[in-house]
Amino acid sequence: LQFQEMVVAFKHGQYAVARAGFATLVKHDPDSALAPSAKAFLAELTLLEDPTGHGRSEAIAQYRTLISLYPNDPNTSRALWRIGDLYVEMGWFQEAIVAYEYAVSRVEARADADRSMLSLGVTLESRERWAEAERTFETVRKRTADDRILMRATLGLANVLAWRRQLQPVAE
Repeated sequence: LQFQEMVVAFKHGQYAVARAGFATLVKHDPDSALAPSAKAFLAELTLLEDPTGHGRSEAIAQYRTLISLYPNDPNTSRALWRIGDLYVEMGWFQEAIVAYEYAVSRVEARADADRSMLSLGVTLESRERWAEAERTFETVRKRTADDRILMRATLGLANVLAWRRQLQPVAE
């Protein structure tokens, strides 16, 4: 019940209340089944309270701790791709690519794996790594069951193919 109250506080923008509750749970009951979720919320609160590069770096560190402490928890799947997202927000694209590739190799939840691979494709596309982005989008399209991910991968693939066509020399 207390955990639900903290989630409600989080959703209503009462970040100090949510942070205090989640931090207390983690401190006083680190073996609780809710501790990994609380740590994930704390990482997100860090971002909401400090949306700078420093806040993102701190959230990445918190997510890495979550991953190392709870390798089999469902929150770990999200943390793996979330690290890639934070690197993208910071403009650290090579680190994001590595993070997404790592997430794809480790994530067990199909939805999180598809999400990681889609983000990898988008990042490769943004770096103009056309051939890799094309393969990644094609893979996502073949394996996902999520219509939103399928649509975004299809748009990404179309964009990549258009760019690759523009870059090819015109035959005379």
